[in-house]
Amino acid sequence: MLTIDIGGSICKAMPELKAYEGVEVQGYVDDPAAFYAQTDVCINPCYQVTGLKIKTFEAISYDKVTMVHPHSMEGIYDKDRAPLFASEKAEDWIRFLEKIWGSTRAIEDIKKRDKEYLEAMEKFVDSEYKRFLDA
Repeated sequence: MLTIDIGGSICKAMPELKAYEGVEVQGYVDDPAAFYAQTDVCINPCYQVTGLKIKTFEAISYDKVTMVHPHSMEGIYDKDRAPLFASEKAEDWIRFLEKIWGSTRAIEDIKKRDKEYLEAMEKFVDSEYKRFLDA
């Protein structure tokens, strides 16, 4: 059976999540590497505020297929090339999950794009620091 593991403060805010079959509520995550090792797909459904965008980059850095609300792409580095699936519609999320779960190649392609994206972002940040320090 497929499960969804939920971690973080959302678990305290929504204790009713424990009642759903297939939902594992973990609460505060002490060891992000261990948490991310349990999964292939990460979802950051936040549709407002800015602080949780870091969770999107965290998921990419752990080489995960990452799904977000389009809000989570606002203001990120090179969002047109970001290896993210973004939609506001639940039906789109379901279709995307069905597609990738049926294709090892699709998952491998996304993981390759994760690496390429992070390498490009690192080069960009390095060049911006250099430009700033040389000014």
